[in-house]
Amino acid sequence: MTKALYPSAESESCALFKRAQKVIAGGATRDTVYFAPYPLYAKSGQGARFVDEDGVERIDFTNSLSSGIHGHCHPDIVEAISAQAKELIGVSLPTKPEIQLAEILVDRIPAFEQIRFTNSGTEAVMLAVKAARAYTEKAKIAKVEGTYHGSLDLAEVSQNASPANWGPLDKPKSVATASGTPKAVLNDSVIIPFNDLARSIAILEEVVDDLAAILIDLVPGFMRFLMADQEYISGLCEWAKNRGVLIILDEVMTARGSYNGMQEVYGITPDICTVGKFVGGGMPLGVVGGRREVMQVFDSTSEHGALVPQGGSFNGHPVSMASGIKSMQLMDKSAYDHLALLGDRARIGLRVAMSATGVNGKVHGYGSMIGFSLVSGDYSDRRSLFELIKKEKDLMMQLSTYWFNHGVFALPRGALLLSTVMTEADIDHMVDVTHQFMLSEM
Repeated sequence: MTKALYPSAESESCALFKRAQKVIAGGATRDTVYFAPYPLYAKSGQGARFVDEDGVERIDFTNSLSSGIHGHCHPDIVEAISAQAKELIGVSLPTKPEIQLAEILVDRIPAFEQIRFTNSGTEAVMLAVKAARAYTEKAKIAKVEGTYHGSLDLAEVSQNASPANWGPLDKPKSVATASGTPKAVLNDSVIIPFNDLARSIAILEEVVDDLAAILIDLVPGFMRFLMADQEYISGLCEWAKNRGVLIILDEVMTARGSYNGMQEVYGITPDICTVGKFVGGGMPLGVVGGRREVMQVFDSTSEHGALVPQGGSFNGHPVSMASGIKSMQLMDKSAYDHLALLGDRARIGLRVAMSATGVNGKVHGYGSMIGFSLVSGDYSDRRSLFELIKKEKDLMMQLSTYWFNHGVFALPRGALLLSTVMTEADIDHMVDVTHQFMLSEM
């Protein structure tokens, strides 16, 4: 594992990144996988490990940003994909597998009475917003400051707001993430503070006549898997119900937290819900679903046709459906129990390592989603987390580099995601390496 230390100007990954920069804007198609001075390039993977282009093997604690919950090239998923690819790859017709996967999802996720397939979580959120607007005939969507919901311009508003532009806490400003975002988009996005029910409701009351829905994430990855307060979520749901506003729950990542999703943990049933990532078994897949009455906006068989037309050459793609069916079958209750035990082991191990080395950090999260910080500072929302992230940016990169060179892979963002094929030994190795980093580098 030490034959190609990172970073190295002689490494194959470094050479590939230079090559990529000539033909790919920024050198990589996803900003989320770039880190300085260059990203690692993966060549192959099996189980909980992947091998990079220099032949170095590492345990994967990112798992395709939650999409690879069964690790790399799970034999059952590979077999399902292969069998479907031999039978039919793509066609401009519906197929039986999409009904089979839809039945599994409707049975599994409490909010789902009916669903529609897309190719990503971003697309699922986009359709959820369209559905809410069509159903309520209102335009504005409220979202929590600092949460990530994909690349839809409205959904990404204020995900990266800073002290220079985020405005007062009792009336946060709508801050564009992408340059060129139209002002109309910002005007239709209502920003509320995380875990602050009184301020949120005061803001929502001012726009209730034009408000279609509130978009929420129960364990925001952009906040290192800080959990939303139960009182906050219950209060928002109660207010929305009383005021005729829909709740859109983004479970694209968090459905990995519990067998019936995190909505089961919080005891809520949203009007619309999105899932994705691991549901596809590593293949591109997103799902939007909800109450039958709301989902009727997509029904092209109705008397007046679909209020929200949905095309898409790859929606319900047979290979993604086959992979998704197998992924969901593998995600039985024992798999969730296994992940929960591994998650607890990781959190406890990291806390013990911090205590033993005098590192005044913080560890949190839920199930197989693990968040942590390496420096002191209390945080309960994006604003309080902002300064801490800035303060430990270099330290987090140092940790990731140390991990890279000791058989562990995780992006430098204070978050870990586990897979069903991991073992206690994999968790212990990560904890031991982290402990050594704290002893030698901090």
